[in-house]
Amino acid sequence: MQWSQKMWLALMLASCLMSCVSPSKTWEDEEKDNNPINVELKCVPIDGATEEDIYRSVVHIVDGNRSAPVMLIPTCTLLDSSNYAEHQVPEEAIAAAFSWWAGSGDYVYALPIEEGVLIRRAVVDEMQLVRDYGYMDWALWQQDTLIRYDAGSMMPMTGLYTGGGPEQTYLFLLDKVGEEWKAEGVELSRMLPPMEDLRMELEDLKMQEILDFKLEAATGHFSAGEWGEGELITEDGQYVLVFKDKQGPDGAPLKLVFGMR
Repeated sequence: MQWSQKMWLALMLASCLMSCVSPSKTWEDEEKDNNPINVELKCVPIDGATEEDIYRSVVHIVDGNRSAPVMLIPTCTLLDSSNYAEHQVPEEAIAAAFSWWAGSGDYVYALPIEEGVLIRRAVVDEMQLVRDYGYMDWALWQQDTLIRYDAGSMMPMTGLYTGGGPEQTYLFLLDKVGEEWKAEGVELSRMLPPMEDLRMELEDLKMQEILDFKLEAATGHFSAGEWGEGELITEDGQYVLVFKDKQGPDGAPLKLVFGMR
């Protein structure tokens, strides 16, 4: 009887060890854990496309045996989750893809939200003035249907805003680093050059950082230090910064219009 008790205890111990020890996870297992809703992005080459074609791939959203094309893209590479932060993709994203071609990039990621899976897109240029990628809501995957948003109404908030008159002009650079808004500004006692020339002159203009700049994206209200309080609005299809505490050349609140990134 004593031998049987020992055998029983040994059996129980072995069973416990087997149940407590889990096999090591593979990279595929971890990706599945991060994507419990089984949605992924897939790069699909366009049949017949050549090196001379601008678009040679299509990003598809795939949900089980259902899929839909999301966007055309010059080239297509899936982005590993270890590189999400570098390209301003939130860690909650379940898939991401990108293209880099001729000095500009397209980035897209899928993010689970209450309504479904939100597809967000950014277009990045190697010459842009801001660090922010400027991701915008592109489409929503909901109940096996891809709902596309109006691409014509999509525009990033970050970039260079300009305004003023022939004798006094203003430049205001709005950027975003992580979750923190950044701003720089300068006043000039001359007329601005054309936009294509202004980009080349910016390095010599010595724009001043606006400390403690704050922007509430949901309401548009901002606080810009010595530039005062104001509001970010849309006017004639463009973003406009309205400075309530600063007068423009016409005596009205200063308005600076989005010019370029």
